[in-house]
Amino acid sequence: MKDRIRGSVKRGLSGKLTPPWIPLLLCLAVNCAAHAQWAKVETGIVYCFTNDTVYIYAGHAGGVYFPGDSSVARNVIRSSDNGASWENVSSGLTSRSMYSINIFSLASKGGKLFAGTDNGIFSSTDQGGSWTQLDVAPWKGEVHSIFVDGPNILAGFDAGDSNCSDTVGGVFRSLDDGKTWLAANSGLRSNCMDKRIYAFARIGSTLFAGAWGGGVFTSVDSGANWAPHGNKNPTEGWQVTSLAVIDSTLFMGGWAPSCFRSPDEGLTWIRCEKGITDTTTYDSYALQGFAVSDHTLFTGTIMHGIYRSSNMGDEWIPENSNLEYEPLSLDIFSLSVIDGYAFVGSGGGVYRIPVSTIASVKQNGSSPPGEISLGQNYPNPFNPTTTIRYGLSARSRVNLTVFNTLGQQVATLVNGEMEAGYHSVRFDGSKLASGVYFYRLSAGTYVETRKLLILK
Repeated sequence: MKDRIRGSVKRGLSGKLTPPWIPLLLCLAVNCAAHAQWAKVETGIVYCFTNDTVYIYAGHAGGVYFPGDSSVARNVIRSSDNGASWENVSSGLTSRSMYSINIFSLASKGGKLFAGTDNGIFSSTDQGGSWTQLDVAPWKGEVHSIFVDGPNILAGFDAGDSNCSDTVGGVFRSLDDGKTWLAANSGLRSNCMDKRIYAFARIGSTLFAGAWGGGVFTSVDSGANWAPHGNKNPTEGWQVTSLAVIDSTLFMGGWAPSCFRSPDEGLTWIRCEKGITDTTTYDSYALQGFAVSDHTLFTGTIMHGIYRSSNMGDEWIPENSNLEYEPLSLDIFSLSVIDGYAFVGSGGGVYRIPVSTIASVKQNGSSPPGEISLGQNYPNPFNPTTTIRYGLSARSRVNLTVFNTLGQQVATLVNGEMEAGYHSVRFDGSKLASGVYFYRLSAGTYVETRKLLILK
């Protein structure tokens, strides 16, 4: 499986580097100064990102390190200045071979970090200062996704072509901050297609898992059991690499097909890859990841860089300014939006750009919605903050409030005139007890209520 992901990185390693003065001349020729550009802030092949309250973390691909090699593997790096500079924090990340370890996924939960690798799962309680391998047996495979879901932690394994069974590969779950892990594969077949889990997402009470070749599965019991929608999985055979959520719409990115969205939690799917296609063959490009900033969706492709959509995937435009001049930088493996910056992990290193310089540009079709709508808060469950999004078809007086199960109002989030368009508001539940709450949107004659859950 590693060869599939890294195959495009191997392409061109023997090619010549572009002299540094050529991009400058080309940039001057097309007035690049007038356009926002990605800035390279770290080298190497980067697969993943996460962050906590102090640092941003990135995970590197492995390399060859012989016994006695004086060089230090840069498996995990961190930045305390929004990605401007990075330091190595890889002590304890051990490999099973002459290659240093591959870091395929990273996640943060409270004061603990988790790293998914080709040698199992590692954790750190000192912000990456040291790492300890966790006991996840029989895990076998590469850990391509770690998803923190309230008190649960889910890990998605790729069991490969010869290690598929009920207890090997697929989904593993921990309910005690990673101390113990159990296979959670009920509903996933014992074949390799279902047991290659690359992505997780949640909408309301439903969890989603994306499998390479198995499509999208759902769980309504926090990942203990999985099932497709209906008697037949409508996504069976899809090679899923990434999932994302905007309001209550689920997006799927992969290789065959490339991009779909579902407005009804996976029951039906709509293709959404206009613009992410070859203009000669009209084949869609392979997608490797998503990142969301408000209602702007970013995706990364293999060999063709980054695309952006501001209209829920109806159309995409490329955002590759300055990337095309760097070898392998158009091979995108991960994207993340952190503290106002968009970060890209590519075959050429880490790039960043202020989100405000690109996400503010609207596309055709990004006009106000045709009707008023209230989205599901995300994340949900949450602690302590979550985001609630809503759309207005015309300027309206809006009242958005939060109630407890007794009908008592506990928060007023919006109370006044709002312009037409999409809006989002953050709800801070840090002063409230764990439990079920309701949020209600009133706009003109429109009234809708949804449920949210605080888990502390």
